[in-house]
Amino acid sequence: MSLFLLKIITITITKTKTKTKTIIAVILVKKCFQGVESTWKSNFPQIPEPFEQEPVLQWLDLVSRYMTDNSNASPKTLSLELGKRLTDEQIVRSYFYDLKTSDLILQLNHEYSDKDIASVLKLDEWESSVKKFEDKLTLQEISSEHMVMILDTLAANSQAIADFAKSKVKGKGKKRSKRDGNDDSGKDEKEQQEFMAFKYSNEGKADLHEAVMLAGKSTFLKYDTKANKIVSIPKIVEEIRTITSPYIENYPGYSPIEFSSVEEVERFFETAKNSTIETLYLEAKKIASDYNDQTEEQINLLAIDIISSYFQDKFPAVHYDIVTGGNGSGKSAYGITFVSVGYRPAYLMDINAVNIFRILGSVEIGQCTLVLDEADKICDNPDLVSILKSGYSPIGRVSRVNDVTRQPEFFRPFCFKIILAESIPNIRDAKGFRDRSFETSALRGSPRFDIKEDLEAEIQGNVQGKSRLDRLINFKKRMLTYRLLHFKDSLPDIDVGFGGREKELVKPIIQLFYGSRVQREVESTLEYFLNLRNEGKGTGLEAALYPMVWDMVINGKTGGKIYHRDLWAKIIGGEFPGASDKNKPNEYQSEDFGTIYRQTVGTILEHTFGGKREHAKKGNTFTFDPPRLDRVGKSYNIKSKIKTRLVISHSNNKGEQVNTVNTIGEAHTPKNDKKKGENGSDGRFSRGNSSSNNTEKGGEPSVSCSPSSPVHPSQEAEEQAPNFDSVSEELEDIYEDGGGGND
Repeated sequence: MSLFLLKIITITITKTKTKTKTIIAVILVKKCFQGVESTWKSNFPQIPEPFEQEPVLQWLDLVSRYMTDNSNASPKTLSLELGKRLTDEQIVRSYFYDLKTSDLILQLNHEYSDKDIASVLKLDEWESSVKKFEDKLTLQEISSEHMVMILDTLAANSQAIADFAKSKVKGKGKKRSKRDGNDDSGKDEKEQQEFMAFKYSNEGKADLHEAVMLAGKSTFLKYDTKANKIVSIPKIVEEIRTITSPYIENYPGYSPIEFSSVEEVERFFETAKNSTIETLYLEAKKIASDYNDQTEEQINLLAIDIISSYFQDKFPAVHYDIVTGGNGSGKSAYGITFVSVGYRPAYLMDINAVNIFRILGSVEIGQCTLVLDEADKICDNPDLVSILKSGYSPIGRVSRVNDVTRQPEFFRPFCFKIILAESIPNIRDAKGFRDRSFETSALRGSPRFDIKEDLEAEIQGNVQGKSRLDRLINFKKRMLTYRLLHFKDSLPDIDVGFGGREKELVKPIIQLFYGSRVQREVESTLEYFLNLRNEGKGTGLEAALYPMVWDMVINGKTGGKIYHRDLWAKIIGGEFPGASDKNKPNEYQSEDFGTIYRQTVGTILEHTFGGKREHAKKGNTFTFDPPRLDRVGKSYNIKSKIKTRLVISHSNNKGEQVNTVNTIGEAHTPKNDKKKGENGSDGRFSRGNSSSNNTEKGGEPSVSCSPSSPVHPSQEAEEQAPNFDSVSEELEDIYEDGGGGND
């Protein structure tokens, strides 16, 4: 039976006055409804039972409204299934999503003066769209109870809306593929889910794809090893998903790298082939020193961070930088200099965990780097602390439940981060990420140029500033093409002379610079900040408690056993400057460490110092093993000395693969390289073209690295280390020709 006839019957029945006719009407409507499209059944008003006249009349009114709304609705609208509570309230005439206009439309009845409320619902911006809809409900003076029901109904229909929108765009796959320029996949793309990514390599198993703007269009660039050139790929089509490049408005806090033409990409590719890791580092150092008047170690660290950020996804761990200083100290210039030339730096001041989750995404690690400014209260947000604690390693994941689908999502917080603040948060609150950081204080100075002014030079019409801005832009392009060219190169296995957290912080960077002429300078800089970090550990609560515990264990003559109450008595008895409160016997307000809790001290004794906790009549005791406690003490105020040695893999007399460490007397030289493979290649990370790294047949650059001198600490290496001032002319030549990228 047609919908039109069903509507006629429904309207006629509303005038029925007898119960018998009412029952007949219900049966007739139910019979008619059997022929209605199945997609309507879940939304059709529930039939009241028993068939009393008043409830049935109300039901018939709802049926009439329902049939009216749905007969007038276009095929591109979806009526939302109302929850029982909202249905019982009987305040809604209709509630549907219009795909054509992307509007969510709520039509209320006489209780709210027949108001119609429309709000844009963008499926890819669900949370912000729902918030705007909620604001409109508030503006229309919808009661809080009804508002909860309306929003709950929307959340319950979220998947239906997504499926409806997806079903309506089926058949547009060919149109999309025409835009993307990739219609030879042979796949049914309409069943694939699309993800956006700034870079993608399938965790290093596939070619690296980097998102850029090419001639005004969003695309990926990748290095084609067979053709020995960089090619453009509009999108990446996999079996179950499609990876698309972002549009310019999707870039978070930084401008995309833009190439005007394919020819410009080719020019930068040629420049990248002639670049080495040391020349790029020296240029980064020149940029850092131009915009920052800080110590030599700080300038070196900034240059190291700039270069290594482009290869962060090859590292098993990254360090963070924490830069502190007051207003005018130059800490912001430090961060903005990195933003101007670092790898995909998102500069955030209003720091929000949700924004960071969305920026880093769940597709692949290392989508960008982060510069977090005004981060003094970062430890007040548990989500931000979770990002910092887990984001130093590629295996770190942060799980969150999607507010719409109620399904868990796993985000990848791994990336290099710079944290700028006026002061470092309390060491107890921030210990987790401070232990993975290099800390430094910025001091007021007079840099040669103002980085903020140069970044706006084009708008201001500043000719000299525009020239320096072009230098920054060209450097980023050169670094990106260098990354594409060398992403697949392997890093050498080395031993840095120590393990633990210290090794995690410095080894990946030394691997990157291994065999280059700047290796010694890089090692010296990292060693300097390692020792600053270790000295900082000696100023924490644990370091202050340790000598007290050691004295009680060694001189107490109790077999290594101490009472918790005795140590607490020492603390509140004046061992630490501060004051106690008789009303709070388990707290102590110290001048150096803030509030110290008795329970916190017990936790340190057990989990940090390794004491075995036991319950006794006179209170808890902790028993220590003196040799083990002595080892704990060595972690405070320790000095680290980097001694880099190459780890060589070879077969023993049993045919097993074993690793040995080169000693200083067995320095890694070009002569030794020649014995390992043709062109001196032993599978280590390429440094680009040099005197011993020539282009192979076919025009492809070699992936070998042959240091021109021993790379271990020796007088010969020091003599051949480059002088910073001596490369000024070489760098000026690079700047003058624009890095090969000026049109």
